[in-house]
Order: sequence, then C-alpha cells, then structure tokens
Amino acid sequence: MKKIIKQAILLGTHFTPPKALFGNKTRIIMYHGIDDTGLTASHFRQQMAFVKKHFSTYWASEVKALLSGEIVPDKPPIILTFDDGLRNNATVAAPILDELGLKATFYLVSDLLNGKSMLWNHELRGRLMLMDTDRYAVVSQEVLPHAVSPSERQLVEEIKTWDHTKRTEFLTRLREEEPNPAFTEDMLKAWLIMDTEDAKNLPTCIEIGSHTKTHPILDTLELREAEDEIASSRYLLEEQINKPVPTFCYPNGNYTREMLSSVQAHYDMAVSVNEGFGSLAELHELKRIPAANNMRDFVFRLLRPAA
Repeated sequence: MKKIIKQAILLGTHFTPPKALFGNKTRIIMYHGIDDTGLTASHFRQQMAFVKKHFSTYWASEVKALLSGEIVPDKPPIILTFDDGLRNNATVAAPILDELGLKATFYLVSDLLNGKSMLWNHELRGRLMLMDTDRYAVVSQEVLPHAVSPSERQLVEEIKTWDHTKRTEFLTRLREEEPNPAFTEDMLKAWLIMDTEDAKNLPTCIEIGSHTKTHPILDTLELREAEDEIASSRYLLEEQINKPVPTFCYPNGNYTREMLSSVQAHYDMAVSVNEGFGSLAELHELKRIPAANNMRDFVFRLLRPAA
C-alpha cells in the first residue's frame, strides 16, 4: 500500500502547483555522499531537477529569516545540506548544483581537509571490510561478543557508543597492525574527504558550515574537548578557506545540553539528525529530512519526513 501511495504522490507532482502540494514549511535535506554505492550522480541530478522545478533553495544561514518571515519565497523553501566534506561533494554534487543554480550548505571537518583522510568511522568500516575471515571473527567477538556474524556496519555502530579514549585506542591498534590498508577504488570514491583547495574552489552557490575539527561523537568527549571541537573548527575553517562559517552540524547527531550551549554561543544556527520540518523554536537543533536513493522515496519524504 505504501508503494502505491508513493507512486500516486510522485504522479501528483506533475499536475499540482508546488505551494498547494508542499506548502510553505521549511525543509532541510540531509545528504552525505554522491557515489555509485548509494545515491548515484544520475539520481542526484534527477532529484535536483525536481527541486529546481518545485522549490526555492536557500543556505542554512538563511533559515532564521525564512522561519521568521523576513524572507518570503515565491516557491516552497528548501535547504540542501551535505555532511562530512566528502570529496565527491566537491567533484560530483557541487557542479550539478552550480549548473542548476541551486544553493546548498556543505558541512566540513576542519582538521581533515588534506585530500588523504577519511572520517574515523569510514576508515574503520573499510579496514573491517578488508580483513581476512579469521581476523574479522576475532575483532567482531571483541566488539560484539554475543552477536552471530555481525556485519561491518553493526560493529561500527557499536563502536560509536564507546567512550572516545577506548575508540581511539582500538582504531590506533588496527592502524598499527596494518599501516597501509589497500582501500578499494569504490571506498576511496565514497569516503575520501576533500582537501583545502577543493573547499576554496567550491562554486559561489555553496555555503560552508562547521562539522567539528575531527568528527568525534561529541557526547563521548569531556566537555572541554567537545567545546574545542565546536568552537575551534569555525575559526580554523574560516582561516583555511577565507569564507564565513556561520552554521554548525552535530556529528552523528549526538550532543549534551552543555554542548548545545556552546554551539549557541558560536553559531547562528545548527542542524541535527532528528527528522521533521524546520522550526524557529529549535534554531540550534533544527530537524532535517534524510535524502533517499530514488525519486519516489525522495518525494515521499519531502511530504512526510518522519515516515
């Protein structure tokens, strides 16, 4: 039944005026990578053509003006956000956005802009995928001792719950065991972070936001460490790319009330991973709508973000 509803909604977008169908609720879309293992370039282009037809795009820094009525869009407003600073955001997503004249906000990790880094969770998943069967069995028992044949993704999700010191020690040990992992071409395309030159050369339709210094799980850090990740990343990014960095994105969506206060002190707004429409009452915990890999689900989520 849900499949039929989604198909009907997609068909309806061809005949219904944008405001009548979508209303004026502010939607913030959460993207990550654009690559052949998930959302492909062709499907992304299709989604962006749909956005261009039905919405007006804005930067994350403009959300307060949208929500307060200071900006009155001619079509339903939408904000496109991209987490992690992946190189494919610069090489694949940015040219499509620029060609179509669509605004977007890229959230970058200040200390990883060297063109050779991955987020720790991506690196860990890649290392697990490259392990031989015997070594993987030993590691999986260490991480999830009671699980039967857990996947790499399950192990990474469990390790995200560890405290920062334990997680760092575990990853350091894996790096010492294999200093030069043979990451595949697909892994590199999916997970490599852009470098400073990529960030500097992004088209003018792209706004930069902060995604911390190293992409830790904030609520596994001591408060002073988390505050440094939050505050310093803005100034480091502004120094590196010579562009303002007014907004923030919480890695993995995790934070405490004290960390929220730090974000409020240093940024105009911030986005979470909680699903829903934007609200002026949650300016530093703004809800977003996760992107989908196909057009039908994408349109359905725009109408029902938590479905």
